[in-house]
Amino acid sequence: MRAPRHRLMLLLSVISCAFLALSLHAESRRLSDAERAAVQEAVTYLNSGPGPLVEHLAYASPLRKLKPADAAQEIEVRLGPNTGATWELQTVVPALQEQNAAFTISYPSGIDETAMFDLVKENGAFHVSDVRVLGQRSRHQPIFPSSQIPIQAAVLPPDRRSLAIFIAVVAGILAASSAFLRRLNRPAARIAVAVAVVVASGAVALLIRDDNLIKSAEPVAAASLLSPHPADSYPRLGSLLAIRRAMTLGNTDVRTLPKAGCREGTCADVATLWKAQLDLQQMRTAEAKAALAKFDSPSEIPLVEILRGRVAVLEGDDTASVIAYENAVNLGPGRDALWYETAQALGSLGFDDRAETYFRKTAHMGSRAADVYYMLSLLAASKHKDEDAEKYLAQAWSLQPVERSALLRTAVLNPILHKSSKDNRVSLSEPSEPPVFSPEASSRSIALPNGSKAQISGNSLRISMGDQQLFVPGGASLAPVGTPTVDAATASGEDEERALRDFDKLAEVSRSPGVYTNPALRLRILRTASVLANRNRWTDLARLTEGLTPRSENIPPDLFFLRSVALQRLQRKDEARRILEDLASSKVLQRKRDARALRDLGEMLAGMDAFDLAIRMLDRAQAIRRSRDVRGRRR
Repeated sequence: MRAPRHRLMLLLSVISCAFLALSLHAESRRLSDAERAAVQEAVTYLNSGPGPLVEHLAYASPLRKLKPADAAQEIEVRLGPNTGATWELQTVVPALQEQNAAFTISYPSGIDETAMFDLVKENGAFHVSDVRVLGQRSRHQPIFPSSQIPIQAAVLPPDRRSLAIFIAVVAGILAASSAFLRRLNRPAARIAVAVAVVVASGAVALLIRDDNLIKSAEPVAAASLLSPHPADSYPRLGSLLAIRRAMTLGNTDVRTLPKAGCREGTCADVATLWKAQLDLQQMRTAEAKAALAKFDSPSEIPLVEILRGRVAVLEGDDTASVIAYENAVNLGPGRDALWYETAQALGSLGFDDRAETYFRKTAHMGSRAADVYYMLSLLAASKHKDEDAEKYLAQAWSLQPVERSALLRTAVLNPILHKSSKDNRVSLSEPSEPPVFSPEASSRSIALPNGSKAQISGNSLRISMGDQQLFVPGGASLAPVGTPTVDAATASGEDEERALRDFDKLAEVSRSPGVYTNPALRLRILRTASVLANRNRWTDLARLTEGLTPRSENIPPDLFFLRSVALQRLQRKDEARRILEDLASSKVLQRKRDARALRDLGEMLAGMDAFDLAIRMLDRAQAIRRSRDVRGRRR
């Protein structure tokens, strides 16, 4: 009987280790029924405004107690005007997927918002019960008490997953050694197996604890809700509609905003925060900080902490940025867009390990955002973890393929791409971009209004309704039957046309470093700049990037590269060289360990005969990641 028991214990150890290995690459989650219902309501709102959404509200909704016109006003002030808006569905933590749906909203003016739909099931179908925004107090208990938030920027805790991996390796060695020890010393073998089981169980416990933090971080019991604001039984924000419209539809100076029609409670807090958001975008940083100082620290309002984090990034304040973003994450509700913004902010300040931790946790929660997996693939490849890099790349590609030329320009991914091509994951042999089909396409279709246009790319769905856009990562299943699947080149071409239409509005705001603290607006500007360069519109590109200086550490280096090229094409070569020299001596690339950007900067400086400075940039790139190409280029 001893031998079977020995084999059983060995099997348990191996199973534990296998569980650990399998859990490292969590799959993106399919849309829940509640999220599907929320997407349907988002389509209706973008097409027709708040009226139909009022009619579809849950019977238990507090908005039902208002007059229909008042309810419509309350909904519009939270969601903003539908005209020209772009919405994107976020992924919430698993514990909330049947109760909440979150959308990132980008308005024509560049201001952003996150709207959260609370959903309840009535008569077998999900309906919207309430709509909340980031300026309202969180309705979820903080994940950690404020005294336990890991806020020391100088001592960033290691990822628990790395420790679990180490423990699992030890368990594997012990389990394997037991087979050898059994021939020599049966008691020693039994001890080795027992220790292996205990060690492997510890690794699994660490992972389960990490998973439970994600899965149960958002309490769902009624006791978890915070008490409402003393001045509000239900927070009425309708008097802020004029402010909301002025902020979102045009590039309104914050000093000319309409006055709020309220002086206390949630309404007054939201008005203060919206003005602070616009102050930050228009580089009235002192005014924004003064407004944020009126709130507790840490605050119970997510937008307070997010704006504090953005101000800190703008000012290069490492500690304050980490504190604010982790306070915001702590407030919840857990959603991938906030975790991704936190990772980007920490990465821009040089906290690469901490940033990677957030990227990994975002993937582990089942995020449907392809950018998360492209970033993880890049990080894994840079650390020569080719197997991980290939898995993440395949996952990103299936969610939303990009043009292969864009991936090939990232040198660190080239070996991974060639290996993936052999496995037919990302084909490099086809002359045109291969379409990526989703096996779930149109399996749970929703209704779209007449005149709308839907497209599938990978497992993602894009819906256009005039100037309004709705992007649903992982939403191919919601597409109406017959929706075409487009390849990456077609999708990219349409994105380029949208970016060109965006140029005039962006050119009015892009000179302010404050706008680059907004992730959605930063991406819009960078995309438009790249398109202008591809179309040889150098004058427009110079206008879009006018006034930018490398002293602003939160501006992407690629914008300075593009501006330098534009100035060279316009025969303003002294300015073009000066901006590269300023970039080389600034903190923008000193903080970020970005070997690719340093190589690109070195090449551009060499092209302008600044060879000594070019060599220094290549040396810095080599210090971050060794490369034969860079070594040869340096010689």
